[in-house]
Amino acid sequence: MCRQRSGHPYSYLEIALITLLVLMTAVTVALLVLHFVTGESSSSNDYGEPSPTQKPTTTAGSENYLLGVGRADCTGPVAEIPLMGYANPDQVGGGLLTRLYSRAFIVAEPNDSRRVVFVSIDIGMVSQRLRLEVLKELKNKYGELYRRDNVILSGTHTHSGPGGYFQYTLFWITSKGLIKPNLNAIVNGIVKSIDIAHQNMKRGRLFLNRGTVENSQINRKPLLISPESSIRT
Repeated sequence: MCRQRSGHPYSYLEIALITLLVLMTAVTVALLVLHFVTGESSSSNDYGEPSPTQKPTTTAGSENYLLGVGRADCTGPVAEIPLMGYANPDQVGGGLLTRLYSRAFIVAEPNDSRRVVFVSIDIGMVSQRLRLEVLKELKNKYGELYRRDNVILSGTHTHSGPGGYFQYTLFWITSKGLIKPNLNAIVNGIVKSIDIAHQNMKRGRLFLNRGTVENSQINRKPLLISPESSIRT
């Protein structure tokens, strides 16, 4: 036989848990509403569609910066090399469509007390092995001028560039090991682009602008390209 509860239909523990659940639900709903309201407000104010007549804004004191830009070829082997990003050893390059480049941008204080270099490379992503190789070459050339705390390397995340420049086992499996010629080509291209930017440093200004890039990122949507017209690089 079941024992009947006396008094309240719920125990004190059940009442406490129900009350806590209701309070947590109310707080969650309030936070979500607040998040979306403030998010829409900041989005409309900060990331709205720019006016066609809008001019780039100049950062404060930017006319006092020393600026340098440089571009160098970092194209490695173009045939029978697994492409980075598809995780398919059979997805290999079959020729050259466009060359791959490294683009370096250096910004320094006029008294050379501080500087930073940002490099954008036409590769899937930057590996630790690649970064260490670049830093070693820069140290041999410039001493402590370009270090790990002021050198930023970034890949454009293309899936149409060769792989084989990682140190991790998982990437080695899909890229069929370390491909030294490709690693060397990327390292040399990055260092050369920094060399060019370093040699061309001049006093200049920094501008900030925003806009919309139309019809981009098609390399992540292979279904948009017919097999007959697709070209692998």
